[in-house]
Amino acid sequence: MEYLTEFIQLFKVAPRKARVLDIGCGSGFYADFWKNYDIEHYTGVDVSPAAITRLQDRHPYYRFQVQDISHALPDSMLARPYDIVTCFDVLYHIVNDQLFEKSVANIGRLIKPGGYFLAFEQFSRQSYSPSAHVKFRNRSAYSDGFTASRLSVVHSRHLFQLLVPPLFGTQLLDVPIAGIYKLAGQMTISSESFGRFAGRSLLGLDRVLLRCGSRLPNNEFICFQADPDA
Repeated sequence: MEYLTEFIQLFKVAPRKARVLDIGCGSGFYADFWKNYDIEHYTGVDVSPAAITRLQDRHPYYRFQVQDISHALPDSMLARPYDIVTCFDVLYHIVNDQLFEKSVANIGRLIKPGGYFLAFEQFSRQSYSPSAHVKFRNRSAYSDGFTASRLSVVHSRHLFQLLVPPLFGTQLLDVPIAGIYKLAGQMTISSESFGRFAGRSLLGLDRVLLRCGSRLPNNEFICFQADPDA
């Protein structure tokens, strides 16, 4: 969560009064984050009715609704644009390129002039689909699409090197690597002590590699800002 805290500090955002839209709110992980900042105006949207019901029960003071960002948006969402729109680990699940472009355009319409869009995605060196429900795209596919919606990249941060599987854009590498990580994950489940050791070791190695300037194709946090004069 340090990347969100860094964003708040870097851009001097006052989260308590900000209007925040969380696209793909799912587990409620980020709703809990904003709650710690005493945010007053938070809306979470997700395609899962069950997730929305669960989150509304858990956070009755926030607003949750079923919504697919790749489809037409209701007037109620467009009437009052948001100061901050977040979309974490969502867009690579939109495999259809037309729906991806529609999602990008919708996000642009939801942000007020001068507002921010925060994305947390796993980028590939080239766009490709390793499975039917996932399409990883390169960084330019995101930046070009949001530039068309008058959003500019103002901050980015490479988050991981090895803590999650890197993505090279070819199944010859990505499938075996994913298999190794899956096997390691099963070992951490069977042994709690090994899981703690492996997690601490990978996190430490990740931070060393990042400090040394290593940049394997992996998760990246990107902050866009909407044109203040839009």
